[in-house]
Amino acid sequence: MKTANCGYDYRHPNGFRINRPNGSGDYILLIVRSPASFEFEGIKYFTSGNAVVIFNKGTPQIYGSNNTEYINDWIHFECDENDIKFLTELGIEFDKILEFQNVSMLSNLIKQMYFEKYSNNKNSNQSVEMYFNLIMLKISDLCQQRKVVDTEMQEQLVELKNQIVSNPK
Repeated sequence: MKTANCGYDYRHPNGFRINRPNGSGDYILLIVRSPASFEFEGIKYFTSGNAVVIFNKGTPQIYGSNNTEYINDWIHFECDENDIKFLTELGIEFDKILEFQNVSMLSNLIKQMYFEKYSNNKNSNQSVEMYFNLIMLKISDLCQQRKVVDTEMQEQLVELKNQIVSNPK
């Protein structure tokens, strides 16, 4: 994956909106750290923050603040077939809000990636690629942890329901 540009701790005032009906011409990874709204296929979705959104190339990008300051970190990037295969194997989903308990680790990685990208270090390009792959691996880990928690919660709810039905008193 080739990183075109990245930024961390971008802050925009209440009322901030991005409206790119044809996308931005590349893929975008957003680490959303504040309440925000997104629109996918004409349906509006909301997040309270601590979310990741990865826009597929060509997907309309309609998002912004949700009655508060909008804060995010971002990476514009390009993929080839092997990169898409890698992301698919990791279970990375495009064009979906992925909410987590905390995204500060991802934000810190993007911050480090940003400094590396704009440094004059000899191995800067390789380091940026490694940071990007690490970020994607960590997103995959967070998704897996979330599935385990969701499954455990679902099992607990089914058990509780069964107990209530069995003993209504």
